[in-house]
Amino acid sequence: MSLTGNNGLLAAAGANQPAYSIDESVRISEAGGLRRMQTGGNLRKFTFSTWVKPGNIDGSAAYEKCLYTAGNFGDGAGYTDFIYFMPFASGGRPIRMVVSASGALAGSIITSSFFNDPASWYHVVAVLDSANATGADRMIIYVNGTRQDIGTITTLPQNTDCLYFNANGKQAVIGNYAYYWDPSNPTHNQHATDGYMADTYFIDGSIVAPSVFAETDEDTNQWKPKDNSEVKSAVTFGTNGFYLNYSDSSSLGTDSSGQGNDFTPGNLVATDQVLDSPSNNFA
Repeated sequence: MSLTGNNGLLAAAGANQPAYSIDESVRISEAGGLRRMQTGGNLRKFTFSTWVKPGNIDGSAAYEKCLYTAGNFGDGAGYTDFIYFMPFASGGRPIRMVVSASGALAGSIITSSFFNDPASWYHVVAVLDSANATGADRMIIYVNGTRQDIGTITTLPQNTDCLYFNANGKQAVIGNYAYYWDPSNPTHNQHATDGYMADTYFIDGSIVAPSVFAETDEDTNQWKPKDNSEVKSAVTFGTNGFYLNYSDSSSLGTDSSGQGNDFTPGNLVATDQVLDSPSNNFA
């Protein structure tokens, strides 16, 4: 098991509950996910942040397990923009972030560390800054507040525009693979997160530090979420920005950022809202 940053996972239920509590998460498995059609946003800069508790992480997990992807069903020969857990290989699952060109790979980073613990909540932040003069700073992944070492990299050329993230008329999908996820019949069941997600943010057009979304608990030294009101007051969400807290079981895709960028759930029901959360870990 590989843990990174501030002692990795959060405490089990009942131990040192933080002042701000995430009370629910969404369980995304099989053909589940949430989608929306994007309008034209910033194609060169964004920040994605979510808490995730992975599920199927053993050797039988042969497929990517998606956190956030963008692209239209069947578009681009499988090359879409995505952030996901890699297929299980050589002892674990790293996290990968990809920006695609037309039918090809433009940039990719894969973490050196694995994130395999099904009893652990991880805070994942992915940053795109394609205009950055430093190649290694154009795509960054943080876990539990710590910038991750990159084991494999295809450096994104400077000033590359995303084909799918923030692109007008392209679908964004939380928890599944946009390329395979037909919005009229979302039955694809191999690339879902297969776990739990909580407090999911997307900031269109800004680079936001992990410390805006979470902080180290001064008593426990564990990485914990910040109050959503504090986060929302600190960021500018931008055109496609959103905040999903999954607090309404009858409308799991409601955007609570104030932007109105609601997602449509697919193959999710009220019972996919669960009490397991970063603040109340059912380890």
